[in-house]
Amino acid sequence: MCSSYGEETLISGPGKDADGTPVWVDLDSMSATTGELRVDIGSDKKFSSSDDIIRAAPDTGDFSVAPNSDGFIVKGVFKDGNNAAVGAGTMVVLCK
Repeated sequence: MCSSYGEETLISGPGKDADGTPVWVDLDSMSATTGELRVDIGSDKKFSSSDDIIRAAPDTGDFSVAPNSDGFIVKGVFKDGNNAAVGAGTMVVLCK
């Protein structure tokens, strides 16, 4: 699911990481610089949280959400489930 209204953005659904591993993506953002992106690695079902997660939000470092022609581009500094730094990254979300 991809939805936006004004600056509010909601994204929730299955995907794959760069290696083809299934992931579940949730993004709830109230503006271009607020909210949280959570990626459950190894889980492709809603409410089926894995122990392997990464997240990006304003409290983890730079965070932004911007629409593009096919969905959204999310940029941020990612941390793992133990709040350890993973690094900066960009996620392209295609909404179909």
